Amino acid sequence: MFISSKKNTSFGLDLGARWVKLVGLKKKGKKVVLDRVGRGLFSEEQRGSDEFVKHLEAFFKSLGIKKKEVVNTSFSGQSVIVKRVVFKAKDEDDLEKVVFKEAKQYIPFDINDVVLDYQIMKSKKQEKGFEVYLVACKKQLVENLNELFKRAQIKIDVIDLDAFALANVFEFNYPEEMDKSSFLFDIGEKQSIFAVFSEGELSIFREMPFGGANLTLRIAEGLNLSLEEAERIKLEGATNLEAAQKTLVSKVIQEEIENWVGEVRKVINFYATTYPKAQEIKKVFLSGGSAHILSLEESLSREFSLNVDYLDPWRKIEKSAKSFDLKYLDEIKRQMVVATGLALRGVF
Repeated sequence: MFISSKKNTSFGLDLGARWVKLVGLKKKGKKVVLDRVGRGLFSEEQRGSDEFVKHLEAFFKSLGIKKKEVVNTSFSGQSVIVKRVVFKAKDEDDLEKVVFKEAKQYIPFDINDVVLDYQIMKSKKQEKGFEVYLVACKKQLVENLNELFKRAQIKIDVIDLDAFALANVFEFNYPEEMDKSSFLFDIGEKQSIFAVFSEGELSIFREMPFGGANLTLRIAEGLNLSLEEAERIKLEGATNLEAAQKTLVSKVIQEEIENWVGEVRKVINFYATTYPKAQEIKKVFLSGGSAHILSLEESLSREFSLNVDYLDPWRKIEKSAKSFDLKYLDEIKRQMVVATGLALRGVF
């Protein structure tokens, strides 16, 4: 599926609940070129084990990636705290000192037990100071991830957030949307991200503890099927089932999607009340391995009067038919959004 690359490829690695996804990008003049793509199923129960490390090494080897190659990866979940905060500072140099001095009042962990970083929301200094995304992650989590990659002889360059990688992909591939406001909804295996991208930046986002696995499990339990059979029904429909089974599947899917819509509604209401002068949003971009679940698109469109589109992480990225099976790329692209966003960090 790939051609072995030369040096200077930026790699993004997304460690999902089951799927590990990798994207390699290269800069050629003004163009960004897709250089490497891969994904593999990894048992969640084996994470951190010697068997997992061997599997990860084999995965990199299968993609022609040398040991100790630099990669960008990401975090998400309850061990990471993200807050939007305004800090008073004279300039960006002063801001760094202020952030690390005052951050502890915003972090519900012992400040000595976390790794801190921040991202300025806008390039210009604000009247009241600098508005930033303040990010805190438990040191133990960072150390565990570093140790895992060290055992696999892979070097980490950047540890980012899934939501920031999602925003990177949108900003790069949809420049015509930058003067508008849009919703981004990335639906993973066990966790999803709903974000508002407005005025050319990530305004707010929420990580939500649900995903495609919830629905697969409910279908499997309701019909007494294997998870593999339930996954196929979830994505392809219940066309070969008996009438009673079809009714059950339809009910389960609708109930689960209604739960998701309810969580999305909370974020939309929060945005509307927090930013009352914000632009009205008319479009949502779906991504993630579970984005194309049947009836999700129409449920979102009907509930919020939104146009629904699917986020293409490679829309502005050059792809060679000589190097890749383009049909295969089209099949997996929604699952590769975070990995692509991480890889983009290394080409600009």
